[in-house]
Amino acid sequence: MLDLGAATGKLTATLVALGAEVIAVEPDSAMLTELRGSLPAVRALPGGAEAIPLPDASVDAVLAGNAMH
Repeated sequence: MLDLGAATGKLTATLVALGAEVIAVEPDSAMLTELRGSLPAVRALPGGAEAIPLPDASVDAVLAGNAMH
């Protein structure tokens, strides 16, 4: 599952708590650093909707909780 525009990881953390395998993608480096600090087990990558850093068809779902970038 992809959390696109993950910010600091609020939705990511909820998804992980529910047992989902999540990849987080966030364009803002400061938010990405905070996400990585609070959720070190989650794969967190820099990127945005225009250039998702994953191969096509590599996730089953894409979620955007509150992405206003």
